[in-house]
Order: sequence, then C-alpha cells, then structure tokens
Amino acid sequence: MKAGFEVATLVVGARGAGQDRVAVIDAGGELRIALADGAGGTGGGDVAADAVVGSLATLGDDPLAHVAALDDPRVLGGGQTTAVVLRVGAGAIVGAGVGDSVAWLVGADGIVELTGAQRRKPLLGSGEARVTPFEHGAWSGTLLVASDGLASYVRRADVVATLAAAGELAVAAQRLVALVRLASGGLPDDVSIVLVR
Repeated sequence: MKAGFEVATLVVGARGAGQDRVAVIDAGGELRIALADGAGGTGGGDVAADAVVGSLATLGDDPLAHVAALDDPRVLGGGQTTAVVLRVGAGAIVGAGVGDSVAWLVGADGIVELTGAQRRKPLLGSGEARVTPFEHGAWSGTLLVASDGLASYVRRADVVATLAAAGELAVAAQRLVALVRLASGGLPDDVSIVLVR
C-alpha cells in the first residue's frame, strides 16, 4: 500500500532488459507515477527513459511543466522516449504525457482514456515534443498506466475483463502481459504496467 492505494508495477522486456521504465513514489497522501518507453530507433532510448523516471522525485504540482522541461536532448542523454507523468490522489488525477504510452481509467463500464488527446510524435528528447496535459476528478475503478507494448496489442474488452476478474493487482499485471504474449512465448514489444486502485 502506498498513500492508501493498492499499487502494482511490472516491466517485461521483449529482449533482455528492454527500454521501458516505471517509478512510483508515495508523496504523502498522493502517488507520483512516471512511465517511459525509450525509443530504440533513436539510440539512447534507455538512457532517456531512465532520466524521465529518475526525475520523478523532483515533480512539483505541475506535471505539464515538469515533462516539458525534460524535452532537451542534453537532459535525456541524447535519446528519445515517450513519457506519462501523473499525480494521483483519491479526489483527482493530474498528468501530462507525450508519445504512445497511455493512462486509462478502467471500470465496469469500460475505459476512460486520460491520454486520448496525447500526441505520438515528436518524442520527448527531440526538443520539439508537444506535451499534452490531462486531468480527471474523483475516480473509481483501476488506473492503468502502460507502454504501447500493452496498449497497442491488447483488446480493450480483455483489459476490462482481466481487471474485473483479478483480485490482487500484481496478479492482474501478470495476466495483462499474458494477453499480449505470442504463441512462441515472446512479446511483440517491451511491456510496462502500473496499476493503482
């Protein structure tokens, strides 16, 4: 339990450690969450993703300003990455992001896409990223923050059913990864997940 929430995180590389990173910090009554999916094609994606999650301890009240300040090739070691950074309390979720990583509120009625207006490119670290803020008031259900390794390969109905059926969030995270496993047992991409309820 962190800040009164049940939390589970899981990062699984498609090959080796991969370039996805997550961090969750208990900040006295609220959670601060960062998820980054380093861009492999740009080189240094892992370094950029490390820098995003490493910066979480300095997150203030404004996730938009925080993420926008990271859009500097020198800050991110020359690499590029997606990023979703959130402040999560019982009464509100406030965040900002760029790229194809997502934040979804999942409940019995379906999925609310908090990052639905987010721009996929240019990525953070390009110096030209267009970071998109998002906000949601009082919430229920399960908050899912995930890289495209999950979001791009899973059916949303399966996400809703999996989270409804699973008891512990750690079990749910494992089951979500299983949904995108190939017949060979491998993964089409790195998968990173943060679940909160």
